[in-house]
Amino acid sequence: EAEKADVYNDQEIIERGNWTGRLDFILSCIGYAVGLGNVWRFPYLCFRNGGGAFLIPYAIMLFIAGIPLFFFELSFGQFASQGPITVWAANPMFMGVGWAMVMISAMVSAYYNVIIMYAIYYMMVSFVNLDTKLPWAECDPEWATNLCRQEAYPNFASMTNDSEIKKEAFRLKDTMCLEKLLPNISEAAGAMPAYATIMDIPSNLLVHNTSSCDLDLKVPSDEYWTRFVLRLHESDGFDAIGGLSLKLTICLFLAWIIIFFCLMKGVKSSGKVVYFTATFPYLILIALLIRGLTLEGHEKGVEFYMTADWDKLKDPKVTHDINLRTH
Repeated sequence: EAEKADVYNDQEIIERGNWTGRLDFILSCIGYAVGLGNVWRFPYLCFRNGGGAFLIPYAIMLFIAGIPLFFFELSFGQFASQGPITVWAANPMFMGVGWAMVMISAMVSAYYNVIIMYAIYYMMVSFVNLDTKLPWAECDPEWATNLCRQEAYPNFASMTNDSEIKKEAFRLKDTMCLEKLLPNISEAAGAMPAYATIMDIPSNLLVHNTSSCDLDLKVPSDEYWTRFVLRLHESDGFDAIGGLSLKLTICLFLAWIIIFFCLMKGVKSSGKVVYFTATFPYLILIALLIRGLTLEGHEKGVEFYMTADWDKLKDPKVTHDINLRTH
């Protein structure tokens, strides 16, 4: 009986596939620790939930729920050598857990693949334009509006032309900012507050008093993303989906093709892929860190993450975001 069981188990391993070595499994686990969320999602959650203060409840939830559940799922699957659905046959009461795991994984992979689609598109465009400027580096009349500028917040003090200064002043996003300043500016200009307009204000006073006002301008990369890649201006809402984007459809198809080839032989093929997927993201994160530390204003970003806004932790949304990040 024992020999028959061993033969059955060996046959099952051959059919299901097996890791070619321990390093394959270790690298797969390491690969789970880094991904799109580290670059795209986690920094945004920290920004929205109090900077460094968010790290404390996140670490607590990670050690209380995230790591134990991950270890439980990992050890259960390794011990039983079954998939997420059949592994719960030992207790039919929990069969729904397996189906839920599969459905959640399918939904997550679907919307994560959309992000990979965007990454593939930008990568292809970048390689095509290696010898020239990137298309989102300048305002192209094909997709840019009259609000597109090389700098989203131009420096008024650097402008010398009077009409140029007043033209940009008309684009002030926060009109209340200018309205509150008009009486003071008008008195200094020798005009009556009730009749003051932007055109009545001397340029030097306008530059001095509007330095803290926001401007409703867009950088080329923003307009390229919203108007050329996503074409959001062609849709008025969810009821107007718009036409099919051929370039994005091709990129999405390529993303699914890559996944197919990575998984077509089960853990045998994915075990080879992890040699790249588990190490390359760490190199990318290091490169992004170095690049970020060389950008202007990087001190403010570091200071933000080192400063804790404890009042943000009172917001129930923090718990919601932590649960999303530790799923």
